[in-house]
Amino acid sequence: MPLSAIPQPEIIEINENLRLRRYDGHYERFLPPYQNPYVYQNSEGIFDDAKKPDLDYVKRMCSYLDRTGEFYYIEAKENDTYICIGDLTAYIWNLPSQKMHESLGFRQVSQTERELIYELTL
Repeated sequence: MPLSAIPQPEIIEINENLRLRRYDGHYERFLPPYQNPYVYQNSEGIFDDAKKPDLDYVKRMCSYLDRTGEFYYIEAKENDTYICIGDLTAYIWNLPSQKMHESLGFRQVSQTERELIYELTL
């Protein structure tokens, strides 16, 4: 769901090998990345392999994120084809989210009345 009065673009090009693509309801694309132990341990805080995310978990997560803000697939180019490697949700920032992103290496580069702009150097 787009943020009010802010149009959600279909694709946001990051560079020639990385882009964001607006979520289109196909939550099953997130299952392979979310079954990677590195992802479910560090992103979801799940450390019991028996409880790793299944398709129902991913569906509920995507539904929540889509209702919360602008929800995108993170896609990387591999052999001239883009594959889903994760997700991103743009939403109204709160202090815990700011601190989490800053701890991951994002750096605030500007701020307006309505938004914070963060940058991550890869």
